[in-house]
Amino acid sequence: RAKLQNSVFVGHVQQAPEGSLLRKGMLVTSLRKCPIHTQFLNLPVDALIPIPYRMDTGEAAAVVSTFTPAMGMLFHGREDRNQRFSDSSLKGMDILVTGGGSDEADALVHLALLGGANRVFVLQSKLSVATSHAHSVRVELVSDNPEEWSPFIDRLMDLIIDFEYPKNFEALYGILKSTGRLVCRKPQAKGFLAPLKAWWDELCLLRYPNACIYDIDDQIENEHAEMVVR
Repeated sequence: RAKLQNSVFVGHVQQAPEGSLLRKGMLVTSLRKCPIHTQFLNLPVDALIPIPYRMDTGEAAAVVSTFTPAMGMLFHGREDRNQRFSDSSLKGMDILVTGGGSDEADALVHLALLGGANRVFVLQSKLSVATSHAHSVRVELVSDNPEEWSPFIDRLMDLIIDFEYPKNFEALYGILKSTGRLVCRKPQAKGFLAPLKAWWDELCLLRYPNACIYDIDDQIENEHAEMVVR
């Protein structure tokens, strides 16, 4: 039996569920591989990425400032430093993301869903603010007030991505599995004492073996990590 070659799918939406952000005729791609010459595929909304027909410099810059850091934070702190992403690289994981409603958090939630995460809890200050993933059954929007977490977060997290460190850090660390990772975005400190504060924030994490700082600006400027999609 001849083995069919696989290819990345790119095509137009023919039908989308009600309430989805996808519309008929929209150009989309999926990280899921399919046999070549495939004409029709039935794929979940979470597995599809809309492709703009015309991408200007602003949209290109948005990709660099959102999806590139999101990919880096998902894999930061792992023993295996190679960044390999597939639709099963995060399979079964329970992930929590702070800073819900921001472009960076939305990008990370999108990648987490594509990577096969079991559940994604999104902490945000205003639950009335709509997010692009609110329709997904695997996404739970939760208030960022620790006193209101318990009715919604009934499990320990495999991965926590914290865009608001050091806010509520102790509470976040308390719901992390002993084998999990807590990746904190380096605070965007300003002013004369900013370097000292940044140094202190990183020093404080030394007491927590499963927590680490991710410097987005430094990663974008100095690292050109190879992302292998398979």
